[in-house]
Amino acid sequence: MIKVILCDDHALSRRGIRDTLSDAVDIEVVGEAGDYGELRALMRGQSCDVLVLDINLPGRNGLDVLHVMKDEGSPVKVLVVSMYPEDQCAIRSLRAGA
Repeated sequence: MIKVILCDDHALSRRGIRDTLSDAVDIEVVGEAGDYGELRALMRGQSCDVLVLDINLPGRNGLDVLHVMKDEGSPVKVLVVSMYPEDQCAIRSLRAGA
């Protein structure tokens, strides 16, 4: 079973991703966060294999989150979601650890 945490500041976006993933028999959404603080608290108490991360978060943005996770040596795989064009954030996200 692949354990997934969703991090997006829009509840409707999280719900759409969660509902889409619920169709997969080998994926379980184990937590949701709306900002960096919620994500950090959640990840301290809940392990996951994959983090689905919005790049545009209030406070610390998704790139900051990626840098922190990379610096900590986190084994969690990160899938970045964004409304921004690929050329604006894809390379930066990959360099940061996505």
